[in-house]
Amino acid sequence: MPSLHNFCFDIGGVACTQDSTHRAVIKGKKYWGEDFSSQELKKLLYADLGDGQDYWREFQNGKLSKEDYLEKSLLAGKFSVSIVNKLRLEDCLKAWCGDPYQPILDLISRLKDEGYSTGVLTNNNEIMYNTPSGRVQYLVDVAVSSHEIGVSKPDEEAYLTLLDRMGARAEETFFVDDKLVNILAAQCLGICGFHFRSREIGMDGAFEELRKFLNGKKVFG
Repeated sequence: MPSLHNFCFDIGGVACTQDSTHRAVIKGKKYWGEDFSSQELKKLLYADLGDGQDYWREFQNGKLSKEDYLEKSLLAGKFSVSIVNKLRLEDCLKAWCGDPYQPILDLISRLKDEGYSTGVLTNNNEIMYNTPSGRVQYLVDVAVSSHEIGVSKPDEEAYLTLLDRMGARAEETFFVDDKLVNILAAQCLGICGFHFRSREIGMDGAFEELRKFLNGKKVFG
């Protein structure tokens, strides 16, 4: 196996904790009343207007502006499309983000100290990408988000864009993601993928598995 020189990470469920639905619902109750629930939040986030359009994915891929996404979401949730409600929904989206996961941030700093190249490849949008949960983007050498490149994982173009911007070879690149489908897509391109199983065993359990894997590969000597 070729030596690994490049280490890349997803954000949600890897470099930040899982989504904080509870926090977003509390915001929603404050704005729209005690009847607001996680089901109502889901209707807003994943707007379905019955026209076959995937507005969430379009927003993630930069095909839909923030203003248009917020409008479609409010319509889907049957809320009035007002400036106030747009600001409220944006606040709910920000609350929905998790918190930076310090062990991964510390790992990235250590990798950089050891001379490795580091990167981020995330399916994200212009609201959530610019919250504290996305702080990892400022620590790595190269950060790539779907809303900036127009395509999202597991599309191979997303990985090829990351490799190109890093000047990296696939076989020398290690990629960590919490979704198995994204890991399998990376592996099809020759990237060494690691499934960070935070959804199954929690952030700390997944990090311990990653730590043991890297130790086995003697990444730090």
